[in-house]
Amino acid sequence: MKTPTSISSFFFSIALLGLSSCDQNSNTSTPATFTSKTNTRAELQVQNVTVEEAVALLKKDNAPQVIDVRTDEEYASGHIPGAIQIDFKSPDFKEKLGKLDPNREYLFHCRSGGRSTQSLPIWHELGFGKIYHLNKGMRSWNEAGNPTE
Repeated sequence: MKTPTSISSFFFSIALLGLSSCDQNSNTSTPATFTSKTNTRAELQVQNVTVEEAVALLKKDNAPQVIDVRTDEEYASGHIPGAIQIDFKSPDFKEKLGKLDPNREYLFHCRSGGRSTQSLPIWHELGFGKIYHLNKGMRSWNEAGNPTE
C-alpha cells in the first residue's frame, strides 16, 4: 500500500511531465501548481516564462531573484546580470538552495532546460512558493541578445 507521501510524489512527478521543457518549441507560459501535505508551504507554483516575459519580470519592483543552476564554467562564460549561481550538479545543491528564502519569488534556469527541470522536485521538497522557469534557458536569453555579465 502506498503512503500519502508516495502518492503525492507520484502526482508531483506526473505534473512535472506536463511542464514545457526548455528544449521544446513552445514559447507559452504554462502555470503549474503542485501540492504536498508534507511541505510547510502548501503548494509550489511553477510558471514557464519566455525571454520576453522574464525581461518584464526583472524590470518590476520586487523582481524575482535569478538562480542559475549551471556549472561554474558555464556561469563564468556569461550569466544574467545579478544571477546567483547554484550548480545543480554540485553535491551540496540542495543545501545551498535551502539557504534561500522560500517565500521569495525566483527566476531559475540552466543552459537549455534539462537540469532546471530536474531541479523542480528539490524546490518542491524545500517548500518554495512561486518560481519562474526560463523557457529554453540561457540559450534563449543569449539568442534574444539580452545582456550578460
